[in-house]
Amino acid sequence: MSKSYITVFSNINGELRRRDVSQEEFCRELEVERRTYMAWQKKNEMPFSFFLKCISYFGCSADYLLRDIVNTEKENAELKKVQQRMALSLKTVLEKFCNDFQLYDENIEKVLSSLVIQEE
Repeated sequence: MSKSYITVFSNINGELRRRDVSQEEFCRELEVERRTYMAWQKKNEMPFSFFLKCISYFGCSADYLLRDIVNTEKENAELKKVQQRMALSLKTVLEKFCNDFQLYDENIEKVLSSLVIQEE
């Protein structure tokens, strides 16, 4: 009997069903071939840039799309790397925004410093 587990694709496809959006429409909106999406789904892998597009498309957090996922040790290590890249990317964007609009204060500094995930 095969073990059933939730993947990020399970969560994406569930969100598509909830919103009554087909995979074809979703792929068209995100400018990716459906067969490419299906290949990623089969391997349970996707480019980080596509994951960011999914977050933007759904207007949700990364945690929301990653919820309830049962991972192997290897997958957990890979997930941690993705989370670190996301945190660093977000920190870079926020720092640039804050610098451009001169928005620095102690609260913003606390948020920015919390975005770097520490190595265990």
